[in-house]
Amino acid sequence: MKWLWNLFTKVSTSPITIPKYTENPNDINLATSLQYGLAGGLPQLQKLCLEFTGKFFKPAYTNYGIMLHAGNTDGWSKIVTTLCDPGEGVLCSEWTYPSALSTMLPYGIRSVPVGMDGQGMSSVALRQVLSTWDETARGMPR
Repeated sequence: MKWLWNLFTKVSTSPITIPKYTENPNDINLATSLQYGLAGGLPQLQKLCLEFTGKFFKPAYTNYGIMLHAGNTDGWSKIVTTLCDPGEGVLCSEWTYPSALSTMLPYGIRSVPVGMDGQGMSSVALRQVLSTWDETARGMPR
């Protein structure tokens, strides 16, 4: 995997080849990568991303993890279904990507729109939503 680190540390680029099969089952190969995989992602890629994160971003703690996803909507879906139960809500800016909102609906998780200002979600609007929260009216816990 040294070839991958070199891609990020050298100015010039080098061609790479990913073989269909490898002698070492821990190396990335096309035979495994192009098949349906585990929900957590390809283990070799997950390991590589974890090492990359540790080396270049240097998290402040050692027991961090990563999540691989096929795109932002897929990642959002994984986060929402992991952290929320049906009947709960998610605070989000009043102008939010529609696909993110529709991802939650089949799971009974609703969005709670919060007003925005020039910087994104407004702290004043957030305070208003939370301080006037009525569980009965909203149909969900705070």
